[in-house]
Amino acid sequence: MIFNLFKKKLSYIRRRKQEVYKLLGNKCKKCKIRDSTVLQIDHVNGDGHLERHLSRSQLYTRVLKEPKRYQLLCANCNWKKRPQDFKRQKHRQRGFWRRLFVLT
Repeated sequence: MIFNLFKKKLSYIRRRKQEVYKLLGNKCKKCKIRDSTVLQIDHVNGDGHLERHLSRSQLYTRVLKEPKRYQLLCANCNWKKRPQDFKRQKHRQRGFWRRLFVLT
């Protein structure tokens, strides 16, 4: 019984993943590779750290609601993008603290 529930949930997640990948183009946005085993959902604005607490199902729901915030990248392209994302995060954090101290 429990195994059947797990199996249904897994097939649901797989269907959602296929739906999301299809919406995002089914290929890496940079190098155009189509191998779904290496594709990853990337946050265009580098704000993925804000959504790490989400389950896959919750993430897929967000992607379906706001697809412009996300893109598909292969693992290599996603790794190459990391320094750019970290620079954005540091810049945002500095801006947050400046605004906080200016307002008080």
